[in-house]
Amino acid sequence: MPDTADDVIDVGWRRWQSFQRRHRKAAGTWDQRSEDLAKGLRDAFEPDRLLVGPLMEDYRHLASTLGQVFLADPAQPFR
Repeated sequence: MPDTADDVIDVGWRRWQSFQRRHRKAAGTWDQRSEDLAKGLRDAFEPDRLLVGPLMEDYRHLASTLGQVFLADPAQPFR
């Protein structure tokens, strides 16, 4: 688990910024980017991604919230 909210923001921001590089053929719709961000957060903070189960919905909610903030101010997330 992350030590601070800054850890979550940093991981989320890197994942958000790298979407186009990692998905060259994807259109980058909101749903695609949000799901990708949720999976990135899960992978960064869960020891075994296969055991996440219903917790994935929490990661999707967090990813949606972070994505909205990242879109609102792409140069300066939260800080």
